[in-house]
Amino acid sequence: MKHWLTYILICPIEKEVRYVGITSVSLDKRLEYHLNETHNRKKAKWIAWLRDQGLVPLIKRIDDCYGTRKDAERRERHYVWSYLAKGCRLFNRNYNYGDGFAEYLKSNRISTKPPSRRYPSDRSYTKQQYSERTGG
Repeated sequence: MKHWLTYILICPIEKEVRYVGITSVSLDKRLEYHLNETHNRKKAKWIAWLRDQGLVPLIKRIDDCYGTRKDAERRERHYVWSYLAKGCRLFNRNYNYGDGFAEYLKSNRISTKPPSRRYPSDRSYTKQQYSERTGG
């Protein structure tokens, strides 16, 4: 059993959540890993774009739990789904968003209509549009 943090990466320009993750190390160490990783190419390109402008993503703890990795992954999935339902364009991958996603929305009374925002409507994605855009 470990202490797990659930965190988000936020675009410092758009102030939009772009990634949800879990870690058992400090947020500083986890951010450093994100700055150097390459296996999630779309996220890596976004981070490289930010770094070209002298910026890095903001990292923020949103939850924590003490348990197994599986327990932490359950919480992470909850937050991924929650942010997707709010229209966030996440770089998360390796999730089958269809598996339980509709039930999650219904059980939490979350509308599938794009949220109203100050941004242009093309920034709000349905689950299918998100999958097509990210290849996930």
